[in-house]
Amino acid sequence: MIPFHKSIKCYRMFYGYKQEYLAYKLGIEQSNYCLRENGTTNFKDHEIEILKELFKIEIREEKI
Repeated sequence: MIPFHKSIKCYRMFYGYKQEYLAYKLGIEQSNYCLRENGTTNFKDHEIEILKELFKIEIREEKI
């Protein structure tokens, strides 16, 4: 399974969005968005919901 932050980067690049745009949509600074996308910090739950809506994706949790 691909980590969430890596899949979001792929979606961002596919759609041609810049980090600045997604940071604006999430209400955070671009530098903070960069930390999240690189996996240094985690996306917050409400940010994940915004990204899911923006990219029209569904996040599934796999149970092991």
